[in-house]
Amino acid sequence: MKFFLSGPVTGLIDYRARFAEAERILTAAGHQVISPAVLPGWLTHAQAMRICYAMLDAADAIYLLPGWRQSRGARMEYERAKRTGKMIEGAGA
Repeated sequence: MKFFLSGPVTGLIDYRARFAEAERILTAAGHQVISPAVLPGWLTHAQAMRICYAMLDAADAIYLLPGWRQSRGARMEYERAKRTGKMIEGAGA
């Protein structure tokens, strides 16, 4: 299964490590992972969200990282995943 990772980024200095750990766990379980943590930090929120939506659209499911409810972008990704019938897994799914 292809998972898109979704979680808080803004204001967290360790977000890349958090996303990498989730990717490691899912990959070890035999899944493919699409991670927005690879995007450059200079993108505006709107630019990043356009890319994230495309990444999410290419996935079978969304995997929510802890703290996702406090992230405006992650909440937007969650709503898109619901609207498009994606499987929803992870923290508080």
